[in-house]
Amino acid sequence: MARRTPHLELFERLRVFERLNPDLLTGPELARLHQLAGQTDSRHFPRLAGLAQRLIDSYLSSPWKREEQQILGEYFHYIEQASRLLAAAGELNIDVDTRGAGEQSVALVPRHLYSSLDWCKVVNKARIPRTVIRAVDAARRRNQLLYSVIEEVFAIMHRVDLDRSIEWETVYLEKNRGDLDSDLVRDLLRAWRRERELPRSALEWAFKWSADRNIERQWPAVTREADLLLRKHALTSWQDRERSGSANLAHLRLLLERQDRGDKPLLEWLESSITDIGSSVHFFVDLSRALLADPNEATADWRRAALLREIRKVEALFPPVLVLGDLILSVPNGAYGFALAFFGLTGDNRRNWEQRVHEFSRRTLLKAFLNDLRRGIGPLETIRRFCYGDRDLFLRMMSHLDFATSEFDSLEEREKVIEELAVYYASYHENELLAAEVARRYRDLMRVLHEDSLRRVLSPQQFAEVEHCEVLRDLASIAADARRYLARRRALDTDLEHMVAAELDFATAVRQRRLVLIRKMLV
Repeated sequence: MARRTPHLELFERLRVFERLNPDLLTGPELARLHQLAGQTDSRHFPRLAGLAQRLIDSYLSSPWKREEQQILGEYFHYIEQASRLLAAAGELNIDVDTRGAGEQSVALVPRHLYSSLDWCKVVNKARIPRTVIRAVDAARRRNQLLYSVIEEVFAIMHRVDLDRSIEWETVYLEKNRGDLDSDLVRDLLRAWRRERELPRSALEWAFKWSADRNIERQWPAVTREADLLLRKHALTSWQDRERSGSANLAHLRLLLERQDRGDKPLLEWLESSITDIGSSVHFFVDLSRALLADPNEATADWRRAALLREIRKVEALFPPVLVLGDLILSVPNGAYGFALAFFGLTGDNRRNWEQRVHEFSRRTLLKAFLNDLRRGIGPLETIRRFCYGDRDLFLRMMSHLDFATSEFDSLEEREKVIEELAVYYASYHENELLAAEVARRYRDLMRVLHEDSLRRVLSPQQFAEVEHCEVLRDLASIAADARRYLARRRALDTDLEHMVAAELDFATAVRQRRLVLIRKMLV
């Protein structure tokens, strides 16, 4: 019997896709399908595209997708209702009678493009039934964890004819703009990630989905896939252009060559590199201060050279750190650590600062005991004042006093009390001390990065080298966003809605700068 041609066997095997069950696609079966697709002539692409369209239509009309649409419709009804009530009360900054988001990239997202604070208010005041919330969470979780057969359909189309496939896909996206299913977009992005090169038209869609705040809130899996795709191509471009001999960047190249290890090694590298950037920033702030204080001293030359070296280090390290920024923003408390890192307040630097705070607390307490002693106030009252209402701590500190006189038996007993109370004093005042330290470092950083300051501390040749350095401007902008976020986060009168909105705004600002950088890298 004559052997079947590859395209006939391919279309016969593709019939299993009509059941829309990805579990039926075993490893050997998928390998054979991709092998056949690679052997199929591109003239059979129209037939394959027709099959893909039928499978997409069948998938979108499946029972679980119809149920998902009903659930999301009910959910957004409550959101819309709460929006109108809050807008009528003057608590929202949007016009609920117009479609604020313009053309949505994906269907099943909120009707309006809310600010972070407005969204927090709406979700908090919507009074959505718990059953609806659980159903929406289940749909979102399903979008994150489960995949459909559509991804493999796209991948097989790419094997037959990549250029025509991308053209067909972008035409489909444009035709269905504003009505794109989240699962379909997720699977398309996953199929695109398998390709080494993509046309600009495909990457532009990834930029749209990555920048869409409504998609990020409702379908984070879509945003994640778009981020992964852009990150892959940006880092590939960076590897081709970057020639720095830094050990840190060499480590990143090694990690990128071993992509099968997942995101954990990259996240560890990112956290370490952010700390390095913070240390470099703190270092060249101190150097600049020394140079401004006495620019003509004998050590000025090596200080200028060291300052330029740190600027070059930050300039080389900052782009890959920002490209990988989506990793740290997605982990718990990641945005907070990212913000502190730009002021040199993470890792060993944070521990050194905490040690200085502890020493400051000890000195403050010792001064308080001595001042009270001169004014005739016994140590019992001093201890009571610095226990901040903690009865157990107060009773424990009383055990160091003489029972009859309520005085210290020795200086050693006083030192023990001061050492223990210093921990509580530092913790009680940590927010205000940290706020003052961030404000001081921010002022120093802005002063150092100012053009006039750089012109004063660097030689004319060195200044000409860094004058047009865009990384320093991006660093200053992110530092400003970080300071604003940290100030809102620490404010004692900040309610939960404003605190969450502050973090969301900071993450959005970082993501926007990341996308701008990636666009420049991919030009």
